[in-house]
Amino acid sequence: KNPQDLIRAYYRAFSADDNIMLIMRSYKGMHGVEAPATSMSRIKSEFIGKVLPPIAFLSMNISETDINWLHQNAFLFVSMAHAEGWGLCHSQSLAVGVPVLSVNWGGSLEFQNENNSFFHNNNILSR
Repeated sequence: KNPQDLIRAYYRAFSADDNIMLIMRSYKGMHGVEAPATSMSRIKSEFIGKVLPPIAFLSMNISETDINWLHQNAFLFVSMAHAEGWGLCHSQSLAVGVPVLSVNWGGSLEFQNENNSFFHNNNILSR
């Protein structure tokens, strides 16, 4: 997983003038990822002079009701996983009509297709 490149791609694509917010659900320390504040300071320094769009970090467990609310109010669900056995979050997002951006591999292809999802290879975010 590579949240840093997702953040960079988001900052490259959008500005504070866009009506958008990236909401990242992650847990500090997982997969060797730096604490969000440290990562954000370093990444923001790469975009000096650009007014950046907001990012919200959810680093705690949230209720199923809140997870459902997030899916229902999202524009797109982005999976940073390299592959999923089933893809619970993928299926939750698609169940409420929100498309998914994920790799074109894994068990979630049982219900993901080119009509409801966007597929990428693992390096697309670093471009």
